[in-house]
Amino acid sequence: MRIQNLIRYFRDCYQADQREATIWNIFDKKIEHKYFTDKQEELLTQNLPQQYIPTEHALTIEKELQLFQREKSLFYFSFFIAGSNPSETIGPKKLCAPLLYYPAEIIKEKDDYYIKIDFSKQQVNYPLLSMLNLQDTNTEKLFLDLPQDAISFADAKAMTDKLQPHWSGVNFDEMYRYPEDLLDEEALKKLVKSTALRLLPGSALGVMMSSNTTRGVINELGLIAAEKEQSGFSSSLQALFGETPPVAAQPTPTQPRVPAILSKAQKKVLEMAQFNPLSIVVGPPGTGKTYTIAALATDHLTRGESVLIASQMNHAVDVVGDKIEQQLGFKSGVIRGGRSQYMKDLKLYLKNILSGIGIPDPGQIPEEKKKLKRQENRLAKIEEEIASLEILFDQRVDEEIKWGNFIASNSQAKNLVKRWIVNYKTNRIRNKRNERPIHWDLVSKLEKLLSQRTKLLKEYIQLGYQLKLAEVIRFRRKDLSNFLKAVKARKGHKQEELFERVDFETILSTFPIWLVNLSDVSNILPLKQDLFDVAIIDEASQCDIASCLPILQRAKRVVIVGDPSQLRHVSFLSQARQNFLREQHSLNEETQFDLDYRDQSILDAVNNSIETQDAVTFLDEHYRSLPEIINFSNRTFYQNRLNLMTQTPHNEKVKSLALLTNAGKRDTKGYNEGEAQAILDRIQQTIENERSLSKDICHSIGILSPFRSQVDYLSKRITEEIPLISLKKHNLMIGTAHSFQGEERDMMFISFVVDEDSASGSYVHLNKQDLFNVAITRARAKQFVVTSAKLNELKNETLLKQYLSYVMDEEKNFNRNYDPSDAHCVFADEVEEELKSLNYHCFRSYPIAGLDIDIVVQENHKTMGINLIGFPGIYENAFTLERYKILSRAGVPIVPLPYLTWKYDRSKCVEIIQGTFQNIG
Repeated sequence: MRIQNLIRYFRDCYQADQREATIWNIFDKKIEHKYFTDKQEELLTQNLPQQYIPTEHALTIEKELQLFQREKSLFYFSFFIAGSNPSETIGPKKLCAPLLYYPAEIIKEKDDYYIKIDFSKQQVNYPLLSMLNLQDTNTEKLFLDLPQDAISFADAKAMTDKLQPHWSGVNFDEMYRYPEDLLDEEALKKLVKSTALRLLPGSALGVMMSSNTTRGVINELGLIAAEKEQSGFSSSLQALFGETPPVAAQPTPTQPRVPAILSKAQKKVLEMAQFNPLSIVVGPPGTGKTYTIAALATDHLTRGESVLIASQMNHAVDVVGDKIEQQLGFKSGVIRGGRSQYMKDLKLYLKNILSGIGIPDPGQIPEEKKKLKRQENRLAKIEEEIASLEILFDQRVDEEIKWGNFIASNSQAKNLVKRWIVNYKTNRIRNKRNERPIHWDLVSKLEKLLSQRTKLLKEYIQLGYQLKLAEVIRFRRKDLSNFLKAVKARKGHKQEELFERVDFETILSTFPIWLVNLSDVSNILPLKQDLFDVAIIDEASQCDIASCLPILQRAKRVVIVGDPSQLRHVSFLSQARQNFLREQHSLNEETQFDLDYRDQSILDAVNNSIETQDAVTFLDEHYRSLPEIINFSNRTFYQNRLNLMTQTPHNEKVKSLALLTNAGKRDTKGYNEGEAQAILDRIQQTIENERSLSKDICHSIGILSPFRSQVDYLSKRITEEIPLISLKKHNLMIGTAHSFQGEERDMMFISFVVDEDSASGSYVHLNKQDLFNVAITRARAKQFVVTSAKLNELKNETLLKQYLSYVMDEEKNFNRNYDPSDAHCVFADEVEEELKSLNYHCFRSYPIAGLDIDIVVQENHKTMGINLIGFPGIYENAFTLERYKILSRAGVPIVPLPYLTWKYDRSKCVEIIQGTFQNIG
């Protein structure tokens, strides 16, 4: 019973934690920019597809949603329960709570603005429904009986008739006014003061903090906990809770087949996901987590397996979906669930398949199968050629080192006999060298083969998928038809009935990759043990344990992707309440620390459960920020383990950090007007400087402050002073560190707010490592650090002082010259001298991607590297071919330059270097 008790415990913690999200009063200040519908209801009845909203109000809302695009959403609220709250324990004393609410958007047509709502994502104020249902315990039935499409007068009357027997204390008399005569804002305010409870016809638009629907998670946790046998839980769920799942034989991992170049760490991720019930990918900021997840999903698709990708944030799921489609070269087979447009796309695609659109003609299938076989054979041949080339390259490197050592060490032979022997051997070496392929030809051929492999693999995957579709539509068409009906179903119980008729093996062979928000999965996929071969949870440090358990139950294996040095989810559950629930479910003391709902994410929980380090991979290549921006985080939080793929001589000359010291003061309301003004001045200047540029090449802008008061103040100022068109053009976003986790911008402004008079608690807040790490790692190209604190008054051990000192040092040393130490080499001297005579800039032993490049060569903004091979000394060895591939992916091509080729054919070497520059895009 241990697993069952743990799941019940997490269910109760999750349910208790979500009460904060309940909407008790439309007039609450947490609902902003309210706009009440006057007179007639047009949207809910669907008399009109959209409803007019005054331009001034529409622009205010649009600005708010642009600035807080990750935090706030627009909703349309309807049918208010108003009056005195009958409950003494739940909710405020006075209610004006919407019974139903819908995601909404503002659209512009010509010069006018309109409201449009999404019926498919209707939400019921379920806690309100539960609280008022004093006469009947079957709240679930009430929920299912509420209208879920357009609501006519007849629908509203039917709803009233169903609710009246259960809500004896509620007056329904005003409902006759619907939809012709809605109560306006003033009428609703008056009735809130009444002691009697009434259900009132009225509608209002409002902006509030985004919150995921929780009912599906709560229900599914209850269903999982009802399992009586341990065998009813997935292997990954058993592993999480310390139970040993049945041990399967672990075959040797197959080589990944992904149309992309992967690093050693990324290959390990793909291999460990093939058999580990639980594995972790630690991805610091900008280290290609999305690229890795996409490769992982694609690899499983090519092996005929299904993948479920989930996250707490829609943005994270969307980015992964885009990357997968980019890697595959087609959208079919990748399903994004949850959002209205995605579900429309899915329904349309299913209709097309069932109509035969996009499916190979039956008469073409035999020939298409032959084509697939030819592609498979060609792929195998290319992969054999790549393997042979890699062996040959290593052999040539060994030869070059041996020959180079001989010639360099015997070039000054004085003895006549010895000189004759040296000349004889040298001639033999030259003859052999002329018969062997030159290293750069091998690398060039390898790059061409890799490019051919990527192109062919995309075609192979797409054709294989098309043939699979043809097979499904021929033999299992009914499953697809029932699945379409289930997706269309509005009511949950009807959807469940239809899901029962569907063979999901058929569905997952048709759509092998699914991407969902954690809170949406129950509306899209049935709760079936081991439904997917693998599940991937992204941004896992921000995912609470409870909402992830239904994902684990659906998958045989689970890969957790996140960063323990970034922010956790925010929980409002008190420690006392959590302790009470732990005792209620008879859980021992150990559980309090190992599986702590409040303070531990699913990343922490899995990290505690994994027994072998082989199941953990650290992504160590950073692609996002310029070196100056990421260096402090790399040194402070990651022990310098990140290899900076952005580190080039050109980028070293780019000033990417700027310190704006400000004489501002933090006022009693918590904001710093001086810092805000400094930021606004810079942003206005950027907008003006880029006025003539298109949106595609403008700098995107982010403003981050660790303090909510500063965020709100800046938001108010920006809304007043910057037009909506500029906000959208620069994709301007504002928020705290929690808002920005998983986001990035070209240009970031960080407002630290505090001054010498600030309370110590403010500095304690700033000293949280996860918060600070997220705050300083969002910028790609430019970061403005705005502070009113005096450096000499800050404590040495604080992160703020360490960071400000770092920024000041970077500014002071910005124009320092690069000076490689102990990098003397005759071969390198000759190459540099030749290239400098041709006006190239050269940098000796320059670090890129964690590897010292022998010579980095720069022309204008173009950068390439030279790998010196064969001359005795510090540069005689060659890079591995993996590094050639990764550096090429990072945009820095490498030319292998053998010493003997330079010695005997210098002009050819120079020609190759010049040609490489010409080919850089």
